[in-house]
Amino acid sequence: MLHRAAGLTAAARLVTLTGTGIATYLLAAAAGACLGRRQRVDAALIGVLILVVGQAVRGLISAAIGRPPPLARDWIDAADGWAFPSSQTTAATIVAILFATAFTRPAARVLVALWAAAVALTGVYLGAHWPTDALGGCLFGITWAFAAVAVTRRFLK
Repeated sequence: MLHRAAGLTAAARLVTLTGTGIATYLLAAAAGACLGRRQRVDAALIGVLILVVGQAVRGLISAAIGRPPPLARDWIDAADGWAFPSSQTTAATIVAILFATAFTRPAARVLVALWAAAVALTGVYLGAHWPTDALGGCLFGITWAFAAVAVTRRFLK
């Protein structure tokens, strides 16, 4: 813990917060609304549903694997639950894919990808995850989000 800079740690905590809790569900609703050109409320609900079901499936996978987080002495913030795949990385990746699907400008797509990557890296930096936990969350999130968008695409017009 002593090798982490205070300013960088504060920034990492802030970035991590955007990939957890209510913030992520609000972002999923916004991403869904961006996907639904005409039916914004329905699309926002679908965006949240994609995230909720994705996180539920991730939770089942995580429980089945049962990988503990790094040792508590390495944590800056308390970690709870199983580590693989990372919950916040999964959530951020799903939301980023939803936004990237809705956006047509490459710069916007790069921006949401960088945000999801930052969320993944902060979990590792704060000591709550191993790098492979973040990688697993990213790969699961990409797979889940693209599959969910493909299935629901006809409803998001």
